[in-house]
Amino acid sequence: MNVYIWGLNKKCDLFRNMLERDENINFKGYLSDRKQCFKYIGGAPVNLLSESAVADCDAVIYVGDKRLNLKTLPSYIKQKVVDSSLFAIPNFDLKKYLQIVREKWCIVSEDCWGGLFYDFMKMEFTSPFINIAIPDEDYYRLLYHLPNCLGITPIIDKEEDLTGYATAKFLWGGGVETSILQLFHYKNANEAIEKWKERVERIQPNCPILVKKTIMDDEDAYRFSELPFERKVGFYYKNLNLPNIVYLKGWEDSTIRHRYNWNFRCYVRDSLLPVSGFFQFSVMDLFGSCPNLSRIS
Repeated sequence: MNVYIWGLNKKCDLFRNMLERDENINFKGYLSDRKQCFKYIGGAPVNLLSESAVADCDAVIYVGDKRLNLKTLPSYIKQKVVDSSLFAIPNFDLKKYLQIVREKWCIVSEDCWGGLFYDFMKMEFTSPFINIAIPDEDYYRLLYHLPNCLGITPIIDKEEDLTGYATAKFLWGGGVETSILQLFHYKNANEAIEKWKERVERIQPNCPILVKKTIMDDEDAYRFSELPFERKVGFYYKNLNLPNIVYLKGWEDSTIRHRYNWNFRCYVRDSLLPVSGFFQFSVMDLFGSCPNLSRIS
């Protein structure tokens, strides 16, 4: 695998050392946003970032000082760039990550976890379930109709002022069945619906789908575990030893789960952040068929 490092700062040597120790990686050199007064660093060439410069490489590790913005990246590098922060993920696999990016996974979530996950993994939003909240029963109805709902544009049911949110709904079965969606962080309801349609168009035919849910009680856990999805993950505060249900420790006490307006749902939304310096579940295994994702016991 041919790999460049993009950026010139103190992290360059750290990642170069790591890349050169991997016998499966051929370190090609450095890329810079602007022309430099030197041509080599430690014998490795320094090239100006361009389409021709990355044509023969498989990956570009971004170590720049500014936050990586996928929206402004040129198309020729979008599926090759890897943010250096991702190497902090346990068991991070560079080759597997690039494959995941190319596959354009559709993440279905009942709350903002999906959008946070895309952002955390530095992946383009290839799902319409972004900035959204769906009540539990509505979410299950939606999951049972998922193939159909991805082909339906939600109908605005109620629009709050800009400090609130818009409520939309799906209609199917001749309008008899509905699912309610709460749309957040948009200027207005029209923007929310346009973003939904834009992201639906990014979904690739037969793309992998990951279904996520925060589990609220035992009945919910068993119900979720029986859903007919190949890849799914539920997060729960109890250990039921069910496949695809991740047990997150420290929330067993109900008084803790509702303390200071900080409840278990909020914690799950932020569960991609390391807790006490470690991740409680295996992030990379979310993209596989591994039924046991927990890293703690």
